[in-house]
Amino acid sequence: MRARIGISLFIIFALCSTSNAAIAILNEQILQRSSSAGAFQTFQISVPAGQTMLTVKTYSGSGDPSIYVKQGSSVSTTAYTYKSTNSGTTDSVTINSPAAGLWTIGLHAFTAFSSVNLVAQYTAITTLTDGQTVSSLSGPAGHKKYYKLTVPAGTNKLIVKTSGGTGNLDFYVKRDALPTLTSYTFRASLAGNTYTWTYLNPAAGTYYIMLYGAQSYTGASLNVNYSWTKTLVAAAQTMLRTTGQMVTALAFNDGSLELRDFSGKLISSRTGLGTITAINEYRDSASMLPRLYVACAVASGTLHVIDPTRLTTDLLTKTNLGTISFIQPAPDNLYIASAKDGGTLYKLNSTTLATTASKTGLGTFKCIGYIDGPSPSFYIAVNYLSQYHLRKINTSTLATVTSNSTLGTIYKVTAADIIIGDNGQQEVIVACSGSGTGTIYSFNSSTWARSTIKTGVGTISALAAGPIGIDQTYFGEGTSIAYASSTGTICLINSLYPGTVIDTRTGFGKVFNMSVRDYYLTDIGALGVISTDNDLAAVHIMDETLTDLTLGRAK
Repeated sequence: MRARIGISLFIIFALCSTSNAAIAILNEQILQRSSSAGAFQTFQISVPAGQTMLTVKTYSGSGDPSIYVKQGSSVSTTAYTYKSTNSGTTDSVTINSPAAGLWTIGLHAFTAFSSVNLVAQYTAITTLTDGQTVSSLSGPAGHKKYYKLTVPAGTNKLIVKTSGGTGNLDFYVKRDALPTLTSYTFRASLAGNTYTWTYLNPAAGTYYIMLYGAQSYTGASLNVNYSWTKTLVAAAQTMLRTTGQMVTALAFNDGSLELRDFSGKLISSRTGLGTITAINEYRDSASMLPRLYVACAVASGTLHVIDPTRLTTDLLTKTNLGTISFIQPAPDNLYIASAKDGGTLYKLNSTTLATTASKTGLGTFKCIGYIDGPSPSFYIAVNYLSQYHLRKINTSTLATVTSNSTLGTIYKVTAADIIIGDNGQQEVIVACSGSGTGTIYSFNSSTWARSTIKTGVGTISALAAGPIGIDQTYFGEGTSIAYASSTGTICLINSLYPGTVIDTRTGFGKVFNMSVRDYYLTDIGALGVISTDNDLAAVHIMDETLTDLTLGRAK
């Protein structure tokens, strides 16, 4: 009978304790609480909109309190949304992306507890812009404030700086996630409030900054700034279907795409494409309508098919292709090289972008290419298990037909028709490290037999082959091969005269793209070069002497 009375008294006490008025608390306010076993105390906090998380925690003291949390004006041991699970005084509950409004916290004495600290903290993140300063900062020891800054691709330098005031303020920085006292990219934890952190060539993303009061502080300032330069990342020459005019498509590190004529005049532009990873163009063999292919990193790898005359409108898109490094159009098909699944080669229907074949696990792509003709063939250059391979690929199944792994580091690969007398053969031209001084080889696309064209060429940044100039277009044999060195020098050789440099020209800066095509409104073969000269994007259309037929400033 005595035991039954004791149980009844306990139930009455617990029910009475839940009816006590809730205590209003502020963000990061620390309350020290004690309680007899079975008691239930309630607290309420108002959470603003847009918070990343709400954390309620207990620590220090003795005993065993349990935490119960629920949105709204009430909470109990039977009506709650979140509950802690640890024994002892150290416990916590975390709510990600909490809804704005009133939240009620219950502290239940599973056993009696004494001098236990309770704190509720929501993460308010203030968005900063380049060059912004936040002044008059203050806070107690242990206090945290959060900020974020979006850093674009191409940023040269990111600077985070605190200064002024008294006390001891630390800061922690992390990209794309909130930093903590134990998880961060960088922390400044010296005595005082003055520290400058400089981060060179930071990756694009959102950088989160946590200010932490190592001791109480007042009157401090936070400043963030970055330096950024718009730079060319990829380029291709294409044509406007309405006029037949040759134009240059330029992709930049801010996710923008520009079309400019050879005089440098801006024709049209498009923004918001994200990080652009590859670009190419193609004219359909039947309709001769130009298509521009642009790959970007959004939506797990997106391919855009665009009519150059309507740059802002997609004809087709396909997502989830991974990080695309190369795009190779071909009649009726489109070949895509991606880093997805250890290196994937996709074959897409050029009309619908439906995947008709794919091959995974190929390694890191260095180049892909298609050779048209009576017996079309396809080739890829990959770094597979730390060894470079040049592979001939079956155009239907994407299986490897034959391979060569003795070329050293492969720089660039292209293809061309080689004219010998009245006959022609298709060749794959490869620039590689070879014996160590840089070599250009030619592979017969049918037999895969290899011949050496030139040695000692160094590191090659661009490669093109085809008939250049009126003489070779109509009467010449062999084919012209142009290559650009990493120092900005372009050399011209002929496949029938191995080792002989016909013409050389310097001062090109970084060469992004080289191609051989008919000069505008003529049948004369010309070498097109897109490069950065003196920090400007430039388009050169050159003859067989590497003299400019047209020069345009593209930026």
